[in-house]
Amino acid sequence: MAGRLLGYLFVCDPPRQTIDELGEALTWTRRVSNSASDCLSYGTNGTHAAMRSEPGEPAHSIEKGTCIMTESDLSALRERAANGDPTAVDILIELAGERGDMAELRRLAEGGSSDAADQLIEVATELGDLDELRRLADSGNITAAEQLAELTAE
Repeated sequence: MAGRLLGYLFVCDPPRQTIDELGEALTWTRRVSNSASDCLSYGTNGTHAAMRSEPGEPAHSIEKGTCIMTESDLSALRERAANGDPTAVDILIELAGERGDMAELRRLAEGGSSDAADQLIEVATELGDLDELRRLADSGNITAAEQLAELTAE
């Protein structure tokens, strides 16, 4: 749900949307739109992440493929993930994958997220990081072992 919202925010026109506009575009009820946007929200002013800012911090902006997220935003998202929020985990995985942040993906994978492990394998493969693939394969990840075999056979 939050992934679909985040994806839409990357391409929507105009780039800033109200909750009602998001719900209409994504054919969601207001409750579902609010729930999804809450996963991307960090302030208290009642709007979604594309329009939210904390006092003294730059406004968040998700416009035409650009997402500005402050370190405090990431910390809040990590805290939500640590407290068992699966949507926060999904968002962290998506952001880490886009940034190629293998340390974040490794941390999430070691925390039990198979999606993070899959994304880590994908990023390691794209970067040609055979050491990371070996580490994952040695820990029993079959997909990493298969990717490693495929890359070393080439």
